[in-house]
Amino acid sequence: MLALLNAEGPRPAYEQLVSVAPDVMSVGDVELTIDIVEAAACVLSGLGRAADAATVLAAADVSRESAGIPRSGPDQQHLDRHLAAARDALGRADWEQGYAAGATMTPDQVVQWLSTPALAGAQSRPAADEEA
Repeated sequence: MLALLNAEGPRPAYEQLVSVAPDVMSVGDVELTIDIVEAAACVLSGLGRAADAATVLAAADVSRESAGIPRSGPDQQHLDRHLAAARDALGRADWEQGYAAGATMTPDQVVQWLSTPALAGAQSRPAADEEA
C-alpha cells in the first residue's frame, strides 16, 4: 500500500486500500490487520485528512499494544515520514485530540469507516462509537 502511495499518490492508494481491506481483515491475521490500519493512516495523511490520520493511527497503536506486537524500526520510520505533514498541519494539541478520538476504535471500525461515502466528501473523523 505504501509503495502505491509513493508511486501513484494518495487517491489510487485509497481506492486500493478500500478494495483490499475487507479481505485482509477476513484472514484474521492480527499483524496484517494492524498493518492495513497503519497504511490507512498514511493514506489519509496523503489525502490531507490530518485529524483522521491521527485518529486511525491511534487505533493501530492500541491494537499493537493489546496484541503485544511492537512496531519495527523501519515501519516506524515509514509512518513518521508519511505522517509528518499531518502532524505539522494540525499542531500538537489538535494532533493529540485527533489521536485521542481513535483510542477506542477497532480495526474493523476503521475499515468500515474507510469504505463509507463520508470519507469521499465530508471532513468528519470516524467516530469510535460507530458500530463495526
